[in-house]
Amino acid sequence: AHDRVLVAAEGRQPMLDESIERPLGLAGCDGEEARTVVADDMGQVHLVEVVADLRKELGVGPEVKTIIITNGSLVERPDVEKALERLRSLGGEVWFKLDSATREGFERISSTAVDPRVHLARLARCAALCPTWIQTCVFATDDQPPEEREQEAYLDALAGLVRDGVPLKGVLLYGLARPSH
Repeated sequence: AHDRVLVAAEGRQPMLDESIERPLGLAGCDGEEARTVVADDMGQVHLVEVVADLRKELGVGPEVKTIIITNGSLVERPDVEKALERLRSLGGEVWFKLDSATREGFERISSTAVDPRVHLARLARCAALCPTWIQTCVFATDDQPPEEREQEAYLDALAGLVRDGVPLKGVLLYGLARPSH
C-alpha cells in the first residue's frame, strides 16, 4: 500500500493521488487519509496559504506533511521568504531542485542561464527558512552518464553546503521513469 498524496498546484483543482509512484495519475479529491500534501511552483506565493486553507477545509491534521517543490528562483523575494516561514509553521518542507552545479549543466538540463553560486545561495537561504531536501534528477544523455566534471562539481557543491553548515534534510535522488524526448 502506498501513501495517498494530496496534490495542489496553482490553477488546478486539488486532487488526491492514488499512488506516489504515479504522481500524475490523479483521482478526485475526496478527503481520504492523505499523508502528504504536495504543492508545486513556489513562484505562486499565495499557494502556501491556499494549501493551508485546503488543509483546514479537509480537516487535514498536523500529521500530514506539506511539501513545496521548487526551482528556488524566487527565494530571495521577501514574500517568498514569508511563505517559506509559513510553510515551516505548517510542519512543511521544501524539495529544492538541484540537478547540476555548473552553468553548462543548468543550460543543458533546464535551458536556463543560472549562476550555480547564486542557485546554491538560494538553496542555503531556503534551508534556513524551512526544512529543505535537495531534489536531484540524474539521467543519461545519448546513453552516456553525466560527465565526470559534472559529477565532481555536484559533489563539491554538496560538500560546500555541508561545510557551511546549511541545515539540509538530505538528497532525494531520482531518474527518468520513461524515455524523454
